[in-house]
Amino acid sequence: MPAVEFIVVEILTGNRPGASIGGTAFLGIGGREFRLESRFLDFQTGGLNRFTLGATVVETGNDRLVRPEIRAFNDPQQQDQLLSETLHRFPAYIRYAPRAADENWNIERVTVEVFADVGTVGMDHIIRRVALWQILVEPENHLWLGNRSGLYLYLEPILAQLPVIP
Repeated sequence: MPAVEFIVVEILTGNRPGASIGGTAFLGIGGREFRLESRFLDFQTGGLNRFTLGATVVETGNDRLVRPEIRAFNDPQQQDQLLSETLHRFPAYIRYAPRAADENWNIERVTVEVFADVGTVGMDHIIRRVALWQILVEPENHLWLGNRSGLYLYLEPILAQLPVIP
């Protein structure tokens, strides 16, 4: 079974008054939760945040690494390693943990891409996107997470498991 190498999470916070958050966001996938928190101010009004879990990337602009002190706990290759074949057994979701009782978060888009080592060609490992979840909010709608509206946003599967290269 191909192991998940890394996960890319992209979240666009709405450009509405009160859209940004001071709380914490989590990704639920494959029966685990991953904390989405960098050393910057995340999820600001109108901001696009992109997190890479499990891979070493250069942190620039919207590409953010999870804070170093929690990185090992938020790596799909560590703890209970995720396998690409079992991802579909569990729902994928974003969970919001507000810091204050009246805090709310407005979301316009969430995309979650999962990449796995699907085989080898010669001496090279082939890393391929094996799963994709997404939620898009129509511009006239307002999707809020918070104590007044709910703390979970379940994501729609867009791409199922791809075949393994023999």
